[in-house]
Amino acid sequence: MSANTSEQEAIIQGPHMQRTSPVTVQAGAGTGKTHTIGEIARAHPDRQILYLCFNKDIQLEAQAKFEDLPNMEPVTFHAFADRFSKVNSLSAERAYQDQWRKEVKTLVRSMLSKGDTPPKWKQLFGLFDEFAAQVLSLNAFLVAWWSANPTAQRSSLERWMRVLEAHVFSEQRTIRCLPWTVTFKAIQRASAFHPSPFSLDFAGKYDLVLVDEAQDLNCMFRQVAEHFIRTDRLVMFFGDKHQQINRWNGAENAMAHIQAHYTKTTTLTLSRSFRFGPAVASIANVLARTFHSHSTPLQGVARCETFVAMWDGERALSQTTGPTAFLAFRQQSVLDMALRCMARQKAFYLGNSTEKLLKEVRALYNKIANEPADQKGKILDEIRSRIQNEREVQPSESHVAKHPDDKDVYDALFKSRVTRRKRTAQTLALLTVHSSKGLEFDTLYVADDVFHPLDKPRKDVTTDEHSIAYTAVTRVKRALRLPPSAQSWVDESKL
Repeated sequence: MSANTSEQEAIIQGPHMQRTSPVTVQAGAGTGKTHTIGEIARAHPDRQILYLCFNKDIQLEAQAKFEDLPNMEPVTFHAFADRFSKVNSLSAERAYQDQWRKEVKTLVRSMLSKGDTPPKWKQLFGLFDEFAAQVLSLNAFLVAWWSANPTAQRSSLERWMRVLEAHVFSEQRTIRCLPWTVTFKAIQRASAFHPSPFSLDFAGKYDLVLVDEAQDLNCMFRQVAEHFIRTDRLVMFFGDKHQQINRWNGAENAMAHIQAHYTKTTTLTLSRSFRFGPAVASIANVLARTFHSHSTPLQGVARCETFVAMWDGERALSQTTGPTAFLAFRQQSVLDMALRCMARQKAFYLGNSTEKLLKEVRALYNKIANEPADQKGKILDEIRSRIQNEREVQPSESHVAKHPDDKDVYDALFKSRVTRRKRTAQTLALLTVHSSKGLEFDTLYVADDVFHPLDKPRKDVTTDEHSIAYTAVTRVKRALRLPPSAQSWVDESKL
């Protein structure tokens, strides 16, 4: 991209840059969002810019691209939070932690009084493994809010489980969101006894804040961004509503929230995709307009046209060269493809979530192998019973229950994979769609389980199912290979 488009210029030099009202940018896939963010820093060298990145990979990419821009600092939300804790919270820790415990206990007791379902938090706790990990990593706010004692933190999570059991057992998204809500209610109550962490000014030297992937923020991160707005900083939210794929984990579209609650919000758009050509843009637009009829359509303007074809097996995939990826919705589909690549001696690496699952599967295999013979069958029967009764089961448990004799196979798979540090441009990426956010590949193979949920009456297809498919197809640059279940969407796009 040699020159900025009119859409990009409107974002870089528009009148909103002289105000402190928030800005939302609907940035379609491959439309030069990162380029635009860099141009903002170049056009305003006198401004100190904080670029809040979605994850570590995006932060590292931004640091490499923007190393010549001393006025912009890319940082993840977690890293920024950790820095804040070291600056602001140490003196508050002892004075605050006792009152925090007391207020959480009071709040949860009052919520529990509204329900009479017996506590079964152990059944629910599996849903919160990831949530617990997120919370425990937010040292910035946790040091100020909680005791540094992990036992106390786990105890708080146990209380939340009881609240969930009593009130919102049937609604997964509410289950995911409620702990954040309880956190903020307790903070508000406790602030009467000690200054809330949000009353401390952690905006610091920055006068412009750029928030990445704003369509998928949890409510704590959104609260951080809103703190900057309340302290008269210009905050610009970049995201793509069609790629909101983390609702299952309690994420929300912060751009929609900002537009609804801040009447002076400026709304801008990036719609010209430099990643792919018209063919992919046409499929993406069909998927997008099913749920967002008023969206600005994507324009595929890449110099190299993207080739779209169907595929129904791994043979072609194992023979590819150059940056290539296989994307699936389920981790099990990724593992299945990894087994096929291992059989064909095709080098591959796994995304973080599937790598974690593989390690958990091997750990469970080893645990069962070390049990006495009479206990091995009982463990597997107990897991199968939970599956049959639709009780909470970890993915690793479900996998081992279905493949109890495959320990050696998965040991070999673990040894044959290429670690992310040793991967090259020729190493095939096997990823879930969730792990592919922010990435792009020359050649892309999409698994059947991405489009299969869409193979039903349109009125029965959920927004999340469309977003998964949209996110998957828009990772490609040159050659897109789709499964047979995508045929109707290809036909509708008039390719």
